Amino acid sequence: MVTRIRNLGIALLLMSPFLGLYTLFTLFPAVYAVYYSFYKTTPTGERFVGLDNYRYYLLGQDSRFVQGMRNTLIYGLFSAMTIGLALLIAWLLTSPYVNERTANLIRMIMLLPMIIPWVALGMSLNQSTSSVIGLIKYFNDNVDITHPAASYESATWYVASLLIWASLGYQTMMVTSTLKTLPSDYIDAAKIDGASEWQIFRHVTLPLIKNIIVFSIVNAIILAFNIFDPVATLTGGGPAWVSTSVAFYAGRQLMYAYNYGGACTMGVIVIAIALTASILQYKFIYKRIV
Repeated sequence: MVTRIRNLGIALLLMSPFLGLYTLFTLFPAVYAVYYSFYKTTPTGERFVGLDNYRYYLLGQDSRFVQGMRNTLIYGLFSAMTIGLALLIAWLLTSPYVNERTANLIRMIMLLPMIIPWVALGMSLNQSTSSVIGLIKYFNDNVDITHPAASYESATWYVASLLIWASLGYQTMMVTSTLKTLPSDYIDAAKIDGASEWQIFRHVTLPLIKNIIVFSIVNAIILAFNIFDPVATLTGGGPAWVSTSVAFYAGRQLMYAYNYGGACTMGVIVIAIALTASILQYKFIYKRIV
């Protein structure tokens, strides 16, 4: 008994730096956000309003919040659909059709967005498509082209394109590493039975990697609720909030409108959605696969 207590004390001592930082930067802000979500805040003060903030946002009375939720789901779906392209690229990189040197070069190029901050990625895409020094200036000599960030029709897809570019390398790396760990017995047996490359991929490879595919899709949708930097650097949520995400809109409400209660309410709603999606992923998807 004394030994167990001593071991527990040592474990807590070793974990104390992490627990302290986690409490200070994660647990305390989360609890504080829940507390402030019950208040109406203005630059001049605050007052308790109970569940009014939740009714206001959940009932769709704020059109910008509804637009942000819709765009967030769109961004999540686009990031999730990247898994299809990543699957094709990973299959080519692990196939005999591409030599090892070429495959390594492709992997290096695709992984570059993973090590570059979102802000730098957004600014580089904006500069490359700029109407002053970018591709649009080059084409504008012959054709009048509007910058995608300034168009109601293309602003959302402009942000989505950056998400696809940035997430493709990660998705490809995940699928490639999974393909390399597959047992060769199944594939060899299929080849002996006369199966074609497509039949092997469809009936052997795909079922064996379905766990990582499902994980990547659900994870991409959950992480979409945290999208802030791509929107801030590419479109600023415009024009007229048409490309905003829920995280960006909550940040603007906090920093510019001093609407702490509203921003905290949106944050709590997002956390609740992400937590629910994680629970459903584990209960109905992960447990069935694993």
